Amino acid sequence: MFISSVLGLAPTAKQKDKDYVEFVYKKIEEFGLKEKVIFPNYFYPNGDVPYIFSAMMLLFSHIMKRIDLLLLHSILQLELENIHCIKNP
Repeated sequence: MFISSVLGLAPTAKQKDKDYVEFVYKKIEEFGLKEKVIFPNYFYPNGDVPYIFSAMMLLFSHIMKRIDLLLLHSILQLELENIHCIKNP
């Protein structure tokens, strides 16, 4: 899991926001998720956000195509098994 652009703090962040980020860090450690969660706590300036979302959408579309192919393969496999069962009861 990647947590960053929502929680990355601006240099002018309020203390309550800084406290919340510290709380999230502690929870990640408390639940033993440090190896599974990327949380760099880096502030991304507004100018970088379109590039971040573009990269995310590229990756997401690739993953969704892969999932679609896996689902299609599973459906076809089930159909082939059904056809085989009908022909050879």
